[in-house]
Amino acid sequence: ACHRRRGGSGGGKMAGELKGPEPGGAVTLASFWVLGGTLKMMLWSLYRSTDFEVHRNWLAITSSRPLGEWYFEDTSQWTLDYPPFFAYFEWLLSKFAPLFDPGMLTISAEPYATAPTILFQRLTVVATDTVLFLGAAWYWQSSRGNNGKGKSKSTSRGSSTLRDHRTLVLLMLLTFLNPGLLLVDHIHFQYNGFLLGILVVSICQIRKGNDLMAGILFAALLNFKHIFLYVAPLYFVYLFRRYCCHIGPDGGRIGPGRVPTRLLLFGTLDLGNLAVLGVCVLATFAIAFVPFFAAGGAEGILQIFRRMFPFEGRGLCHAYWAPNVWALYNILDKVLEIALNRWYAGTYSTPKSNITKGLVESIRHAVLPAVKPGHTALLTLIAMGPILWCTWRRPDPKQFAKYAGLCTAMSFLFGWHVHEKAILTVTLPLGLALLEVDGLLMTARDKKEEFKEGGSSRICWETEAFLLLYITANASLLPLIFTTFELPVKVCLLVGHYCCVAASIETGPWDSILVLLRRFYSLGFLFVQIFQSIVQPMIFSDYPFLPLLLWSAYSSIGVIVSISMYLYGLLER
Repeated sequence: ACHRRRGGSGGGKMAGELKGPEPGGAVTLASFWVLGGTLKMMLWSLYRSTDFEVHRNWLAITSSRPLGEWYFEDTSQWTLDYPPFFAYFEWLLSKFAPLFDPGMLTISAEPYATAPTILFQRLTVVATDTVLFLGAAWYWQSSRGNNGKGKSKSTSRGSSTLRDHRTLVLLMLLTFLNPGLLLVDHIHFQYNGFLLGILVVSICQIRKGNDLMAGILFAALLNFKHIFLYVAPLYFVYLFRRYCCHIGPDGGRIGPGRVPTRLLLFGTLDLGNLAVLGVCVLATFAIAFVPFFAAGGAEGILQIFRRMFPFEGRGLCHAYWAPNVWALYNILDKVLEIALNRWYAGTYSTPKSNITKGLVESIRHAVLPAVKPGHTALLTLIAMGPILWCTWRRPDPKQFAKYAGLCTAMSFLFGWHVHEKAILTVTLPLGLALLEVDGLLMTARDKKEEFKEGGSSRICWETEAFLLLYITANASLLPLIFTTFELPVKVCLLVGHYCCVAASIETGPWDSILVLLRRFYSLGFLFVQIFQSIVQPMIFSDYPFLPLLLWSAYSSIGVIVSISMYLYGLLER
């Protein structure tokens, strides 16, 4: 109500005149900071996964062992397998751990979880979420005024200010208070908010035109967690074309090159910018790896990569299948195995598969061809092709968040041993991209005029694709929290948050086919949860993997359809 009165007065500044947050924006930011921190602290006493002990052990390793032994230590099964910057991050946190409980820094094969240890580790996750909070706030600042663009010419300065504040609320819901992050980081336990915050800050720098800083931040992010390698092709293409070749979003050349030279394929290449970018990226990797080379030589570097990429011990899918193409591939293989053995009993038999054993290691298909890491890498690059081509032709900073989300989506759909939690690397960038949709948050009068002129089709198409992906992605994370006590908490978090987001953005007429299909599909998750909680224990108790299989299969449909909608809109445009 406060923002509405401010908006109606017409006293707000236009986005282009702003040097910092207006008082209303600052109040909204502070409110979300307090609300988010309070909500996250309320989740501290709930379930925590083995990832809690993983990070506790990493604290102990980095504080108790010399740097050269960090990636060789194997007293616990939870060995250090993240890149060097994250190891340095754990070392830094370990300096504050003795203030709570020095015992947590003892390397042990047995779990260690005293009340002070739980408090400390939970507190570090909340504190490092500050990076995501600031990144979201900066992105809001860089995109202000864009979300109200539409065909209506009657918008006032007041309504523009109101839309800016509504955009801030939506952005904080999609990032800082993302229900998937609440489940994965603040119940299950991880530091995804911190890492995704670095990605958001890097994307924000691209949005502002600070390409060199964006490249440095992304290089640092790769040295925190190597899962972001999936976005590396996009960064390479964008920075090469935009920063080194000076190609603008319209495909034309922008700015004079300092040391240009003609190349057949690339046009005018600024060798000075190319050299600066290369030196900065290499320097970032040198800071990460040189200390380990100095401590352990080439073997120390090789050991880091062996820990980071354990292909020999990992199969196509994780124990709980991520909702992607390979989940449906596994299900099809199982259906064919059962059908062939039943229809051709006595004359034909297939080798028995182990895909439903809940194993992390290599799996064996019964009928369909085996899938190797090379196959998944090739399919991922092929699927990224249209996105990279669009970036090559027109490196638009306003579209970069969308392209980043779609590149991670391709890796999620076709990658090797994808974790279900990786869906967060898809939804957060696409949430940022949602702010670039013209007319996303219109006032009631603007909406009426927009629909009269028939200009809402793209808004409806893109927002429906996002909402379908968003509900599917967050619902697919519910099985991670499998304890009965947390069931009401996770369901209320998901449903309440989804209702807030769906009510905040323009999706077109309520009776459109896209809206009806999305709502019908979303309702299906209720029946999946009922099957897991009630039907399976009572009727199918001999099939413990059945609920996870159903979650994976049903969620895969939503993820594949929504990403296909995004790609269709991209290619059509």
